[in-house]
Parts: sequence; C-alpha cells; structure tokens
Amino acid sequence: GVTTGVGEGERAEQAFLASCGASTTSADLGTRIAYERAQSLVWAPDNSRLYYFSLANENDPTASVSLRELHIADHVATELAVVPHGSSLQIDSAGTLYLSNSEQLLRVSLVPGSPATFVPLPLPATASVSPDGRWARYSDATNATHIWDLLSGAEVGTVTVAVLGWSPDSQLMSWSFITSTTAALNVQSPTTLAAVPVSYAYPGPYSPSSVSVAWDTGPYVAIRPYDWPEELAAGGGAFGLSLLDLTTGASRNAVDPSAGYISFVPTAPVRGFVFVTATNCVGLLRTSCSTSLLRVNLADATAQTIVSPFSHLSLRVSTDGHHVALGAEDGIYVKDLP
Repeated sequence: GVTTGVGEGERAEQAFLASCGASTTSADLGTRIAYERAQSLVWAPDNSRLYYFSLANENDPTASVSLRELHIADHVATELAVVPHGSSLQIDSAGTLYLSNSEQLLRVSLVPGSPATFVPLPLPATASVSPDGRWARYSDATNATHIWDLLSGAEVGTVTVAVLGWSPDSQLMSWSFITSTTAALNVQSPTTLAAVPVSYAYPGPYSPSSVSVAWDTGPYVAIRPYDWPEELAAGGGAFGLSLLDLTTGASRNAVDPSAGYISFVPTAPVRGFVFVTATNCVGLLRTSCSTSLLRVNLADATAQTIVSPFSHLSLRVSTDGHHVALGAEDGIYVKDLP
C-alpha cells in the first residue's frame, strides 16, 4: 500500500486560500465500511474481506496493533490477535496472511472461532512473499537477494542483480543494462535460478526509479519521461506517462504531461493495470498542490481518475485491479472500479 500526505508549507498555503474564501473539493472515497483508522490493508483473494492493523498507541512501548478482519458485505470487524510491533501485512493467493514484527516474518494461522496464532519463519521482517505463497525474498547488507522456498523452509539461492519484485505469476523480476543505451527486464522462476532468465530488452536506460513494471498477458514498462520542458513546473520533473509493451515493442502515451507530476503507486502485483498519482501545484515551491489517484489500463493506454484529491490516505488495490480500499482519518472506505 501507499500513504500520502502534505507538508507544512502546503498546509499554510491551504489555510491562506481558505481565509480568502476558496474551498477545496471533497474526495469521493466510495463506501465507508468502518469508522476506525487502519494501516497495512490487504484484500482477501475473493475480495469479500479486508485484513488490516489498527493504529498503535503512541504511548505503548510494545507498539502493539490489533490484527482485524473486516467483512465487506455486513461491515462487521473482528479482532484476530494483538501483535507487538506488528507491521507489513501480506497475503498470498490462497488467503494465507503474513506479517512482520521487529525481528522476523511470521505466518498467520487462522482457525474459525479461535484467536490467530503465529508461526515464526527463518526470515527477516523485511522479507517479501510471492503472490502464490511459495517463495520469499529479502536483501542483505551486500544488496544480494536471497530466495527461500517456504514449502521446504530452505534457501534455494541468491541473485546479485537489481531485483524489482514479483510478477503476478510469482516470477522473479530484475533489471540489467545491456549497453549504455539499452536496458533489460529479466524474468525467471525461482525453481531455475541457475538458468538464463527470459530477457526483454528496450531502449533506455531508465533507472528503476523512473519506470514501473506492469503485467497484462506479458510485461509492460510504464515510463515517466524527464524530457518535458522546464516551464511545466518549477525545477522540471517527471510529467506524463508512456507504456511500452515489452512483448511487441509498441509504445503509447497514456497520461498527458498536463496531468501533472507523476509518481508510481506501489501495489501488490496487479494484472492489466498500473496505478499512479498525478500532482498539480498552483503555489510557490510546489505548494497548494492537488493530487489525483489514476488507474492506467494497459490494454488501451487510458487513464481513469479514481480519487481526487488523494491525500492523507493509505491505499490497497485488489489483485484483479477492480477494487480499492482506502484508509482515511475517519474510517475505511472501499470503491469498486469497472
């Protein structure tokens, strides 16, 4: 998920605009299904439930959070367990939950009618579980990425390339540079780490910070270009978004530079879509800004505004890309997308 906010400078300019009689537009967040603040939201695979953590009491030295299950249909929330230092909730395609404490990754065992229990895994708290729940990866101090088989409980190997994450079908994605002007996305199964990966070359190079990999029937690269004229904003930046189909080589513009400064929204692997924010500012030094959440369709390179303005919200997208959960200061909202 992702959390957005505003800085003190923007707050001051917003207060000034309000004193002049200017009003801000309220965001359409969808349907509110709970009245508590939440963090680390995840969707159940069938989209019928949400799991999340309550906010920790800032005076609690154990930073304990309540792990909760929230049913979408009847809005009923149930506490499953209290977790000291709980964070980074994850879920796989079978519905198994994982979470982190201050030391390691834990697998959550759910038995109806009983409190949740936790199975410690021999992995650091920063480990990322693959969508199918078979694998986990984490990086060490040397930036090498370790791959673990969660079924056998053993490490299957390490890779030293720049790992991006998991594809929707639990393949490992990484970057490499073929030449000074050509980059490549490499895709390989954790079962065959010693084999040569499938490589998709494309003109570049673009650093991982300026692109995001998305998937439909094959991989796409969403690119934030940096070559737009400086007059579009103070200091220039990444305005507009283009999509490059790595299977066919076809490139299309998806978001016009006039939409504003583009940032990628980190989500669980979602097939068919990429989510971004677009920010436009009217004040000095990029203050008094308005940010919109956009869903970009890979099939037709169109962008749909999901929430505007988009701020002070935590976000989680369902794996099919058609539902979003939003954690706001006044509760949890869900929104269905076409």
